[in-house]
Amino acid sequence: GVALTIVWGAVTVVLAAGWVVVRRLRSLRPQLRLGVLVIGAPLVLGSLFLFFAYVSTALPGSF
Repeated sequence: GVALTIVWGAVTVVLAAGWVVVRRLRSLRPQLRLGVLVIGAPLVLGSLFLFFAYVSTALPGSF
């Protein structure tokens, strides 16, 4: 359904952004890299969780 397309699109965007960030992190200092991971990982996971929760409640049965 439409919701599945939206979810896959969002996942693809998040993964692509994560890939770019990881590529850029290699040039950063280790301390900075750790800080970005500690801050970024919960943000990404939290936003994904909220997104899936929203989709599953707002669009029931569209999968």
